[in-house]
Amino acid sequence: MPADAHQRLAEGLRTLYEAAGSPTLRGLARRASERSIAPSASAASISEWMNAKSLPARQGDLAAVVAELTVSANRPAHQEMKRLEELRKEAQQSRLRKPVERDPGKWLGKPVELYNDPIRLEVHRPIRIAGAPSGVPDYIERSHDRELIDVLLSDGPQFIVIVGGSSTGKTRAAYEAAQHLRGWNLYHPVAPSKPKALTAALESNELNKRTIIWLNELQEYLLPEGGEQAAAALNDFLGRVPTEVKVLATIWPRYWQDLTSASSPYPHARSLLNSMAVRIDVNPKFTSESLRTAARADLRIKAAVKAGAAGVTQYVAAGPALLEFFHDCRDINPGTYAVLSAAMDASTIGPPDLVSDSFLRVCAPAYISPEEFGALSDQWLEAAIELASKELRGAARPLSRIRPTASSGPSYRLADYLIQYAQSERSQKPVPKLFWDSVLSTVDDPVTSSVFARAADERGMFETAAALWGPLAHSGDPEAMGALLGNPTVDKRAAHDVLDRFIQHVDVSDTSMVAWLLSELYHHRAERSLLAARLAQNSKDLAIGRSFDTFLVFEQLEEAGAFEAAKEYALLIKRSVDLIIRDDFWSVITLIEALEESIVDGAPQASSELAQAYYENNVMSPEHLAAFLSRIDPTSNLARKARRTLHEVAGSADLIKVLTIPPYIGGLFFSGEDDLARAALNRVATQIGILELDSSYAPLDLLDMLQNRGYRDSVVELADRISLEFDPGLSHAARVALQRLKKNECVDAFQIMATRMAEAGPVLPLLGASELIQFFSAEGLIDLSRTYAKRVSEFQAAEGSG
Repeated sequence: MPADAHQRLAEGLRTLYEAAGSPTLRGLARRASERSIAPSASAASISEWMNAKSLPARQGDLAAVVAELTVSANRPAHQEMKRLEELRKEAQQSRLRKPVERDPGKWLGKPVELYNDPIRLEVHRPIRIAGAPSGVPDYIERSHDRELIDVLLSDGPQFIVIVGGSSTGKTRAAYEAAQHLRGWNLYHPVAPSKPKALTAALESNELNKRTIIWLNELQEYLLPEGGEQAAAALNDFLGRVPTEVKVLATIWPRYWQDLTSASSPYPHARSLLNSMAVRIDVNPKFTSESLRTAARADLRIKAAVKAGAAGVTQYVAAGPALLEFFHDCRDINPGTYAVLSAAMDASTIGPPDLVSDSFLRVCAPAYISPEEFGALSDQWLEAAIELASKELRGAARPLSRIRPTASSGPSYRLADYLIQYAQSERSQKPVPKLFWDSVLSTVDDPVTSSVFARAADERGMFETAAALWGPLAHSGDPEAMGALLGNPTVDKRAAHDVLDRFIQHVDVSDTSMVAWLLSELYHHRAERSLLAARLAQNSKDLAIGRSFDTFLVFEQLEEAGAFEAAKEYALLIKRSVDLIIRDDFWSVITLIEALEESIVDGAPQASSELAQAYYENNVMSPEHLAAFLSRIDPTSNLARKARRTLHEVAGSADLIKVLTIPPYIGGLFFSGEDDLARAALNRVATQIGILELDSSYAPLDLLDMLQNRGYRDSVVELADRISLEFDPGLSHAARVALQRLKKNECVDAFQIMATRMAEAGPVLPLLGASELIQFFSAEGLIDLSRTYAKRVSEFQAAEGSG
């Protein structure tokens, strides 16, 4: 091979690496440029120094290498491909058989057995009681522990998320499970920030194949600035890593819901949790026998049982002591009460992260009377924080000081238990006007600003929201632009000008940004049309992104009549199925359905290939199989195979969690599986009393399904449960629930829930509250309308939005 061909080979391999992102190709490029190869060497002789360990694991990468080699050596590609494919298979087997030999000190993390103190991994310190053992109490197993261990010990990479409230024992459960993997490394990414540390670890080449990545309080990795990058990196890592890395995470239920809901402003986190996570819910209950045994051995457990604590783990972690301190501290030091109140509201309205010294100094005085504040010393904040930082019962501090960084002053973290209490009890309470002044004067990072801006919009604080959204809009934040267009205090012409300039210059190859913009412009037809025109004009630059983002781009092209551009995009989707099939299930089938029903040439074929690839590469639950079958061509061979699989696994369908029931049974009926659907619905109808309701619309969807199929007694029973137990969480959701009860003629349940919502239901967002007041009036419920309107008016007056 001539010397210039050798140089082209080296350069070509570097180009391939940049395109494919493969470390193996980087190695090949380096060896091609560094190793001495005779100018007359053929591609065959070059392949000899490419031993099995140096070859790409993916066949697509291998084909790219072969193409570059054969072009340089002017040899038929099929001759080299056969030999190199054999080496590639050998390389895969070699990787599976042998761990990579490396100095143990160079891997991230430490051996699991070195973490002999659970508190080092953020397990809560237990309370101190004279005569009790030192350290954490002996572990008491619950029903979720066996499920957790079974998943952790299964083959292949796993992303396990343990879901439970503060101090319910989720971190301790993770710690105890990790002890079953002794001999593995455990890596806890923390600095310089949790999102950055996680992203850096995943993008490094320093994770041993037998490593547990420890992500306690997962929301602290996914919600702060850099969280979306961390979520995308973890999603990609789990989809491509060939090793048995385990990601062990914990999260509160609220944050799971916030991140996975369809309206979540965190698309990468939503995709990660919905498509990759194995969710394990903490069972808060211990068996009576296990508690009696533990109480005999540990005075701390005995004290919790004797106190009648509903949550033994919370009691031992000083949860009740924290709450008791908060309620009592106003008489001791009003400044401490004010500081904790401001911190609790900040964690409820904004990100559950840190509160700064400057925020507390401005905001806290609003939580006590002028007389109380006047009696405080000049050093009131320091004294208040000192008292709030004292350890209670040797276990927990209400407020913990965090070491300042070079770019920030002193800041504090509120105890988890107090955050959970605040989110449960204070989320629908007004905050003082000074709270928002403090936000405007102290908050400057984009993620925190956007969270507070959303809250300000919900609370009718439109001028505050505009002030927070403004800088974000000018920096290119689509959500901020959409929010400003709907803000009554903003000059619409100026808002449109900012948006139009952004549309003219947006990088159309940034699929995530384009899709985000399309979502925010849903109610703004003119701007969507302008963006669609840009996409069509630059169709060759469009790229594939997450499934739902890809769906939005394709849908917009088709709606705008840009059929040629939509055709090109459908062909791109068809060529990119390997990238798409690792994504969130519901997003993937949304894309499959859109392509299947499209009139664009080539779109149904892309749908078929995507569906086939997803089916072959993913194990689906019965619920997912039913939904999948309802979205694909019912006459295809794939549909027949999926139908057979569905019949084999239908008996394991979860018919207790209401969230899974409507899509499962609805999918069965839609795909013609009436016998399976009726059998499932019969079973559901007989167990209404034990169904697990949640705060989604799923119970209301099930109510409609039962009514439409003639299960009247079950409708009444479910409606009664909804009227007493359903927590809509948001004012507009309360209205929807009442409308569905009325539609299904559940008169008694309707009246009970209407009264409950008027007297104690959510008032946020205020726009939904206004609609609920009108709904009460239209239904002739004048007294309830007045009761609810009075609550809303008092909220607005207290907060300053009235």
